[in-house]
Amino acid sequence: MESKKPLTLQTELGAFGGEAFYKTQLELANKEKAQLQERLREVETKNAFLLKSLFELSVAPPGTTAAKAMPLDIVTALKKMSLPAEQPPGLSGKGSAYRRTAPLDRVSMEASFSGVGGHINTNFTPFRYRGELKGHASAVYTIQYSPSGQLLASTSFDRRLCIWSMDRFLEKSNYAPKLSISDAHRGPCVAVEWGSHSARVVTGGLDQSAAVWDVDSARYDPVSRYLCNGLVNSVSISPANDELFLVGTSRNSVHLFDRRVEPEASGAPWGRHTLVDNDCPVNSIHVTLDGNRVITGDHGGAIKTYDLRKVGPGKSSDVGARSCSLTDVTYNDANHRPITHVHTSPPTSVEDYGRFMAVNSYDNFLRVYDRGSSLLKGEKPELKAVHALSGIKNTHWPIKSSFFMGSDYRPPSSGSKHRRQRRARESSKASTTSAEGRGVEDEDRYASSSEGGDELSYSSSSEAAENEAVDEEEADEAGTTIGGPIQNSLILASGSADGNICLFDVGGRPGTGALLQTLEGHKDRVYGVDFHPNEPILASCSADCGIKIWQSFR
Repeated sequence: MESKKPLTLQTELGAFGGEAFYKTQLELANKEKAQLQERLREVETKNAFLLKSLFELSVAPPGTTAAKAMPLDIVTALKKMSLPAEQPPGLSGKGSAYRRTAPLDRVSMEASFSGVGGHINTNFTPFRYRGELKGHASAVYTIQYSPSGQLLASTSFDRRLCIWSMDRFLEKSNYAPKLSISDAHRGPCVAVEWGSHSARVVTGGLDQSAAVWDVDSARYDPVSRYLCNGLVNSVSISPANDELFLVGTSRNSVHLFDRRVEPEASGAPWGRHTLVDNDCPVNSIHVTLDGNRVITGDHGGAIKTYDLRKVGPGKSSDVGARSCSLTDVTYNDANHRPITHVHTSPPTSVEDYGRFMAVNSYDNFLRVYDRGSSLLKGEKPELKAVHALSGIKNTHWPIKSSFFMGSDYRPPSSGSKHRRQRRARESSKASTTSAEGRGVEDEDRYASSSEGGDELSYSSSSEAAENEAVDEEEADEAGTTIGGPIQNSLILASGSADGNICLFDVGGRPGTGALLQTLEGHKDRVYGVDFHPNEPILASCSADCGIKIWQSFR
């Protein structure tokens, strides 16, 4: 009788095709998985390209496209055809560390500077390259220093929000950002603003949302998120109340959000209150220091000022929509080219408002307006153009600028002539009143005494007043010199589409603004710049994925 062989694992596998069958199935599954991953990467790449195209079209002038707006440049076109560089290491988790790099190529990092007439001004301390922050995988659109100056926030097309610790960045050679959130938004993140206490930031993205982040707690999820009716172009927190922030969108709206009220209990959809229904996209918004007014720069080239204290029924279809009073409209140029950024200068020690306002637009000019005279009188703001600065390149990109005010800067005064006239009238009135009060019987005595010391005393007093007025005017003139020491200057920096950063001295009288320095080093468009609130330190961000730090020192 033939003995029966015991069943083994090998014989059982053989019944279903054996090990070779399962190995083949596993290889097929792995191959299919690799193909699916490759398709996923292709879809994500196409999605990113479409989002970028959508953003570029949203900032293109009316009736044009980004392609038509730029002249054909064969060198640039060939450069764009080259393969992109590999993704920098360390882009997951907390992001890569700050690197205090060795000096770069002398040609690429050379910082040229000039004073009035192109001559080097020995009084101006030039800005020089200090280091680079690497942590983004795509174009960096916005950066902003915290009010304390210890932190720097950056947002990028890679949807990442990075918070960099800057208080010791020159002392350490290698450290990670304080916070790096890889998916701050579902679309590119293009706007950021700090609260007054440096504890929270608000970001805006092309996913039609704005988010509030708690930096102190280092949370990787937002404290709150708010939906908007279009692509978010700009955000601005009210300096008078950190709980209020405004958002400008591509669908012609300015929304107000109150963080103290839950969206469901606010009586408005997603907690938003539409304050402005504009006739074109709102590209930039700025809330004044007192929190009473909001200034917008739109796609139609208009600078509009709204009074937030005067709010009435709104025209928007949103439930709870309101409309704030439009108090002033100024067109930035005759051709009404789109505006990309509006912001005001820091207040001086004797002011509680930002007197000057800078406006970037699509016409290769950076303009500066004076708001001072109307604000001093408590009247509605009337903008007076004082500088039209050339040197930057921008025809269809969201370029931004930033002010730096030296600790000893004194703005030019146009009131010295009026003060002298007022003092002369008061002096004449006082002398007339004095003479009438003496009476007729004292006229002879007054006349005789005026031949002596009294007349000399009066003349000396008059001359002293005149000399004081002249000295005051000379002091005003002295406070308006161009290209002086940086602590006495008002500097305006701007990004540019040619990859440079332009520094202008705009602290003088109207028409005296001058290019002081051009910083070179970025390999692509410089979208944004921001000065440290207290020190002559400048940060710049670019389409080359990098953030560079510059400092003024001998």
